[in-house]
Amino acid sequence: MAARRNRTKTRKRRGASHPNERDVATSIPTAFLERLAADVGPDRAKAMQQAIEVRTNRRALRLNPSRLDRSAAETHLGVPLTPVPFNPLAYWLPQDAPPGVGRSPLHAGGGFYMQDAAATAVAPFVDPQPGEWVIDLAAAPGGKASELAARMDGRGVLVANDVSAQRAQALHENLERLGARNAVITQAAPAELARRWGGRFHAVLLDAPCSGEGMFGKSDIARQEWSEDAVATCAVRQDDLLDAAFALLAPGGRLIYATCTLNRDENEGAIERLLKRQPDATPVNLERTSGMEPGVLASRQDVRNASGRIWPDASFGEGHFVACLKRTGAQAGAFTADRRETPPMLASTEGMPSPLTLLSEVLEPHVVDALTPNLRIQGRSVWALPAPELPLDGLHVLAPGWRLADLTHGRWSPAHALAMGVMVHEVRVSVAITDATAAARFLRGEELDVGDAEGAEPRDSAWVWVTYQDVPLGWARQRGHRLRNLRPKRLRVS
Repeated sequence: MAARRNRTKTRKRRGASHPNERDVATSIPTAFLERLAADVGPDRAKAMQQAIEVRTNRRALRLNPSRLDRSAAETHLGVPLTPVPFNPLAYWLPQDAPPGVGRSPLHAGGGFYMQDAAATAVAPFVDPQPGEWVIDLAAAPGGKASELAARMDGRGVLVANDVSAQRAQALHENLERLGARNAVITQAAPAELARRWGGRFHAVLLDAPCSGEGMFGKSDIARQEWSEDAVATCAVRQDDLLDAAFALLAPGGRLIYATCTLNRDENEGAIERLLKRQPDATPVNLERTSGMEPGVLASRQDVRNASGRIWPDASFGEGHFVACLKRTGAQAGAFTADRRETPPMLASTEGMPSPLTLLSEVLEPHVVDALTPNLRIQGRSVWALPAPELPLDGLHVLAPGWRLADLTHGRWSPAHALAMGVMVHEVRVSVAITDATAAARFLRGEELDVGDAEGAEPRDSAWVWVTYQDVPLGWARQRGHRLRNLRPKRLRVS
């Protein structure tokens, strides 16, 4: 049963990109409706059933604030955007928006993330501050983690983790696309991370695997796989995950718990059980936005006050739950324990050319100077580590930080992750594509002529940062009038 729940979560989080892409034919489980009626009353349960059955799955997106604002998104996507009340960066697409919004060059360049409206409610409650240490324990595919990274503005440490290899890879790709600079990406059991890093983090987000009842409006699979046993199994697993999440908090740190399911056992009940196990856990009142209701199913008033519900009959979005607690004690501090002396970068480069030469060709001097203290060579790549003192030995680490360069055929080349994370004032040479057709050609891996881009002029040899409407697309190597495309083959679109 646990394995089936994991598969449900993978489908749940990726979701359908268009209302007609998944035919919901399976009836809503009768036992689910009976449980819902017991929790919220028969009239409200009937209203929710009707809302689920007629769900239009209205699509939403969340802007990446360092890349795109609402005005530019509306202009270049050609559709009006309606604000979502749960998050100032989130907007609904119109019902008649074309299904290809997610194939826009603005999406490929990390300008926005397609996300269910209700799911956008969670990250603002985490409220990560630049310089903090934050961990997202079940982060794939990266919608919430990428927003946390954006809110931290590249400063501090974001650990983005998922236990599944497949989901962790999707997480890695999305954080790269959205330009995360301070992310450590791991694939590990939360209990193992708690054992290693207990008491170190200012904030922990646990968007827990769940029975996915909020997905009933668009997922036939979620309906088919639901059972009362599945709810009980999920609740037991969530207790274990919450214990690991709480153990990671420093005194004074905050824990945000979220699910996309509706029952009490996995939501308010999970918080109440944690409070019984953890005497230094304290509920924190939520400042709810329009469309979000208090937790109504808890026996404790403080749990109701610390919880927020987005119900399927009250919003355009999946059902969602969020709650906030803190660990009592002194204010949380950064991770300073177990700090180890790390050898200088060049001490690990025997037999290799220095990557500083390449970075100096690509980046402005002040950027290289700021990155140099935390540069490390691991394998055949250069990384800027947000926390060199964070012990990663023995963990499956997909990214120990921001990937800057790769060694190929005896020479360093700028990494695609570097292209996605830098800003225009940080690079030495850049060109801007203004034509959507030329941008699509670049995304396919084609070479361009300098005449296809603004700011381009013939050069003998240069690394060039290529953008479209202020979002990055990747690197090119310019020789004369030609821009040789260096966008990774794995990302090229047909």
